[in-house]
Amino acid sequence: MTETVYISVDVETSGPDPCKFDLQSIGAVVLNEQLDETFYVEIKPIFGNFLEGAIEKTKLTPSKLQNIGVEPSVAMKNFEIWIRQVSQNSNPVFLGFGATFDWKWIDSYFQRFLGHNPFGINGMDIKSYYAGKFNLNWSDTTKAKIAMRGIVTNRKHTHNALDDAIEQAELFKLIKEKEVY
Repeated sequence: MTETVYISVDVETSGPDPCKFDLQSIGAVVLNEQLDETFYVEIKPIFGNFLEGAIEKTKLTPSKLQNIGVEPSVAMKNFEIWIRQVSQNSNPVFLGFGATFDWKWIDSYFQRFLGHNPFGINGMDIKSYYAGKFNLNWSDTTKAKIAMRGIVTNRKHTHNALDDAIEQAELFKLIKEKEVY
């Protein structure tokens, strides 16, 4: 049986649609005890379109990313190499909090620039896992409502993709450890 490696992934974007807006940054961390195997990259824009609110949160303007960002094809190739290194002979599984948003960006950029996604279709949503484990409604899966059950990380949501990937990995670990009552 193939082992599974969960990789918590978070993205920051310039808007809601990968066909019109840009993937600004990717943060990822392997779900291990120390949360010490990480990946982070800031990416040059393709479109240059942005919503003001997105830029306010991340401070990653199109001009800043044009200067310091990595070409998207290089960023995705480097991410793929990292995924393969940390998963070795195991099955890498994308893990996200509200995974449908982050997943669509990662898959879109992998498909656009590499023609494939090293995660395949292996993805897991933390909110769905939480709702299923505790037999809750979707409306009960916000971080505030999860915190009401005593499941709280020590990290703040900073809108830095790596910080947020680590935050959600910690949250997932806490949810897994929490007794069902």
